[in-house]
Amino acid sequence: GHSNAVVNCVFSPNGSLIASSSFDNTCRLWDPATYKCISVLDRHTDICNSCIFSPCGSYVVSASDDETCKIWSADVYNQDADVSYIQPYRGHTKRVIAVCFSPTGQRLASCSD
Repeated sequence: GHSNAVVNCVFSPNGSLIASSSFDNTCRLWDPATYKCISVLDRHTDICNSCIFSPCGSYVVSASDDETCKIWSADVYNQDADVSYIQPYRGHTKRVIAVCFSPTGQRLASCSD
């Protein structure tokens, strides 16, 4: 599991996975039926404050004190989720506290100090 405090967790749209974010600079995907960690999202260089699934469940976005959001592609409906890093979103000059998708999943919003 995480090696430091968990500060956020969220279910995938169909409830088959949980994403958690932590002071250990990672987000993790979990199988809620087995409590097993399926994948570690570990490209942040500072605390992960928030994570969220896209409405379709195909993406996870994480927000961090490293002033970025990162988007990950995941087959969240497959128990052997294949998570791959897509790209960072930069532009904040302070830590990113939270991130959310629009209802259609076409837009992403984030907030900072």
